[in-house]
Amino acid sequence: DNHFDRVVVESVTMFTDMERSASEILRVLKPGGILVDHEFAWSRPPTPSRSARFAAMFGTGRCELPGFWRELYTRHGLDGARTMTGPVLNFTPPGILIDEGPMGLVFLGRTLMHWRAAKFFFGFVFRINSLAPTLRYVIVTGRKP
Repeated sequence: DNHFDRVVVESVTMFTDMERSASEILRVLKPGGILVDHEFAWSRPPTPSRSARFAAMFGTGRCELPGFWRELYTRHGLDGARTMTGPVLNFTPPGILIDEGPMGLVFLGRTLMHWRAAKFFFGFVFRINSLAPTLRYVIVTGRKP
């Protein structure tokens, strides 16, 4: 309890029992500690087709609207919870290079050398980009009182 000054969560909470995860994150955060959580979010309520495509790609993950994330952490005691959103670019070849830097080139090179991996990667990129008009990232931040 109250152990960490900072907690950074990277696209994990959406694959868990979100209420329990938020509770645990706030439990281990020291008073005055800062939370930063980065997840996927819809920019507007998705169509059933988009929800189904997201579920097919990410299995158990739940994608919510940005306000959901702010409300989730506020309910569990985060003070001054704020969100910011932006486009999901890191699943495109240029986005991988920007996100991963020089290692992105190594990743792409290794992927392209293996037919099955390349087929999976480009299929995934095509499917995720079909969601791009409404799929965003959301960053939630705030302090534990």
